[in-house]
Amino acid sequence: MSQSVTEFVYLRLKSSVRPEDPSNAAGKEFLSILEQTKAQSGYNGSAWGRTHEDENSVIWMIDWADARGSCPASLLSPLLEAESAAISIYTSLHPPVSKTDLLTWNPVTEVCALAFPSSLSADERHTLMGHLAEFRGAVVQGLEACKAPVSWSMGQVERPGRMKHAESASGEAEFFLLVVGWKSVEAHMEAKETSRFLEAIAPIREMMLPPLPELGMKHVRFQKVD
Repeated sequence: MSQSVTEFVYLRLKSSVRPEDPSNAAGKEFLSILEQTKAQSGYNGSAWGRTHEDENSVIWMIDWADARGSCPASLLSPLLEAESAAISIYTSLHPPVSKTDLLTWNPVTEVCALAFPSSLSADERHTLMGHLAEFRGAVVQGLEACKAPVSWSMGQVERPGRMKHAESASGEAEFFLLVVGWKSVEAHMEAKETSRFLEAIAPIREMMLPPLPELGMKHVRFQKVD
């Protein structure tokens, strides 16, 4: 049986695209594309939202039955800012966000692709996986309730397996995607200042590369595509 995969599509919409306004023609077109995608084979569900950091930046998350599914990037192109394009990454999240309900229940969701050199040795990868597991435990179980996340999923970005990165010795990077629910953006910022968080993430930061701007930390209030 094929394992379900999650596609995260990063978009920069033109400022004239306002899906929230029922009278906005471009916004209606955007929502229509999301709706049409439901007819694709293997579609399990999806959700989208603007980022807290930039309202023209949108993340569309699509849950597929297997890796053959893909968003209709060509249909989205006319709605995007000039010289921008849809960026898609695929991962198998653990635990999965099946049918998007987990993300739409979160008050806000952090989506962050952590970049690491593609030249890591097998031993270094093993060490990294241990650090990531310890980080999850420290944040999920070690913070007081008012600062702790409400959900936590993570997965290695499987497609593309590598992306160009100017600060990697090999010229390429591999990524782990964090998808973490928080009570608010402020709660996340407060959690990041705690000693437990800082101590747990320190060994990961020592191995990390700077984030790619398009895939860096973003906060989204996802809404389900019904």
